[in-house]
Amino acid sequence: MAGARGLLATLEFLPGLSIGNLSTALEAVRHVAMPNFRLLLDAMHVFRTGASAAEIAALDPNMIGYVQLCDVPLISRFPDYSEEARHYRLAPGQGELPLLDFLAAIPTSCIVGLEVPMLAQAQAGIGPAERLAGSIQVTRDLLARAQERRTDSTQRA
Repeated sequence: MAGARGLLATLEFLPGLSIGNLSTALEAVRHVAMPNFRLLLDAMHVFRTGASAAEIAALDPNMIGYVQLCDVPLISRFPDYSEEARHYRLAPGQGELPLLDFLAAIPTSCIVGLEVPMLAQAQAGIGPAERLAGSIQVTRDLLARAQERRTDSTQRA
């Protein structure tokens, strides 16, 4: 139905679900075999399931439909993964994920969105603009640095 309307559909893998890692998600996308059906790569899920930036870089660029950026510690301090994912992600640069490597590995044509729910800050009365301002600037800086890294590696090749 999405394809008939010219829309892109994406599949997001999530630890603990039947499609819980990059390889299973790739199998599913290949099985569906529709040109508008692609992967959604969420930085938290990518690295927490053991995938690497090198694996992302090796993907066919047409397999990636959308990227969600956030930061978290490499090992969760939460007993419930979904609670952390839904409410307690960190702004880029505040955790331990290799976000620069991740961004350098994805095609420049990919749409990158932020997924940084900050429930504790919202409950403390910090407004959305204040919560997001730092995330936006850090993300812009990371994207620029990733582009420089791509340019440097292309020039060396």
